Amino acid sequence: MLTPEDWLVEIDNGLEYRKQFGREDAWKQLELDYTNDPNSNCTVGPNLIYSMGDSLLSSLTVPAPEILLEAEHPAGVSRQAALEATDNWLIKKLKLRQHTEDAIMNSYLFSRAILKIGYDSEFGWSPYYDIGQGNNMAGMTFTQFDKKGKRIESGGAMPGMPWVAAVSPHDIVVPWGTKTIDDAPWIAHRVIRLNQYIKRDAKYKNTGRLEPQVSMEGFVDTYGHVMAKNKRASHTTNAHYDENTKSVFNVLWEIHDKMTGRVMVVSPDYYKYLRNTIDALQVAGLPFVSTTLVRHPRSFWNTPQAYYLGQLQKTSYDISLQGEKQRRANALKFLVRKKGMSEDEANKLISGDVNAVAMVEGTEPMRDMIATVPQGSLIDFAMQSNHNRSDARDAIGMGRNQLGEFDDSSRRTAREATFVKEGSELRTNRRMNSVVDLYIETITKINKIIFRYWNMPRYMMVGKEWMRFTGDELEGDYLYDITLSTKRNLSMAQRKMEAIMMMAQLAQIP
Repeated sequence: MLTPEDWLVEIDNGLEYRKQFGREDAWKQLELDYTNDPNSNCTVGPNLIYSMGDSLLSSLTVPAPEILLEAEHPAGVSRQAALEATDNWLIKKLKLRQHTEDAIMNSYLFSRAILKIGYDSEFGWSPYYDIGQGNNMAGMTFTQFDKKGKRIESGGAMPGMPWVAAVSPHDIVVPWGTKTIDDAPWIAHRVIRLNQYIKRDAKYKNTGRLEPQVSMEGFVDTYGHVMAKNKRASHTTNAHYDENTKSVFNVLWEIHDKMTGRVMVVSPDYYKYLRNTIDALQVAGLPFVSTTLVRHPRSFWNTPQAYYLGQLQKTSYDISLQGEKQRRANALKFLVRKKGMSEDEANKLISGDVNAVAMVEGTEPMRDMIATVPQGSLIDFAMQSNHNRSDARDAIGMGRNQLGEFDDSSRRTAREATFVKEGSELRTNRRMNSVVDLYIETITKINKIIFRYWNMPRYMMVGKEWMRFTGDELEGDYLYDITLSTKRNLSMAQRKMEAIMMMAQLAQIP
């Protein structure tokens, strides 16, 4: 078995894998551009990284995802309705749509969309601490609290309930050669936790000599840098001293090893395992689900979708900057022959009085006394900007109308418009399928967990009746599908009105 230091070396190697194939060097700049930071390439002109990314993400996220099940065995038919209702309840209860949206944004900016699936506790489910006994296991613990009953977890995990969270790719490491989560021999997740909470959590061992390593400010700062080798933790020296800059936290690497079926927790520069137990969440593979908007032919990590817009954003910035300077240079200016006009007369000429009259001295022809400065054309900049936006739309695979723009450049035949629409939908549908797979894989793994650990009776409204069940009573083989619906959430009064109108229509049919 590997030692904690061996695992830290493996993590270093995995960080190098992420850097090379995930374009990690560009992640910080893409984030700055997306957020329109003053140090970004978006301070002048349109923000293509945000506007086109927002349109793409809006097309892939819907307000009402709904799970559909189909039993693969006759024994599962009677359970299908209850499990389907439970899954759709869990989608809302676990805020799966919001976490999926965050994950897709991570894929757009940072290569991968990654969801972590947990149960009962934010920092690892451990059946050893189940509140039940013997054959009456309850499927829940109170490890969210210390021995004195004080809370030591701040997340949304609840006793006996699964949970889902979008994980930043900055915090995920897989070994070289990994193509998907399914073929990964292990996956490591970086978390930060207060040192005192680690020592008060019963799931952790060997914490006696564990000293705080990092401040929250220092940890957050690591997201702005490439985590090369030997950069597993951040130690910062701060000139000021407040709650965010105290070194009271520890960086932990939570390693889920498929080959041994164990979960291990190590900390940089610490020589002992903080946790090394059976991974109770590996009931359907590793407790992570991942997809991407851009597939790499042989790597888990890939080029972020926003990276393809990076150079176009720089070009847009340059065009807008030059256009801004040209626009300022085009302000009306005069050249007046020296001593041909007094200062008072010149002030009259540029005053706001529309009846201003300036008296010119001398006997020379007027065209030899005063002239306007020639102005440059801004049309060329507009054309360059339009061409650049066209390239950006091509990179993102969406047309003007899909991006909310009105196309008045020329007339289109119906046939041409149809072909363009169909071609764009092919690219959009491929990405939508990735989102569908993310939902289905997540719900599938959650179901495997509740089949095993929901030992206490649960209740769910199925149709107009309440059903009572436990996890093992729902267990079975099912085919999963999901509809990404944009249906409205109607009030009781609106549903009643629609029902009355439908009854009125049906009453006219003999």
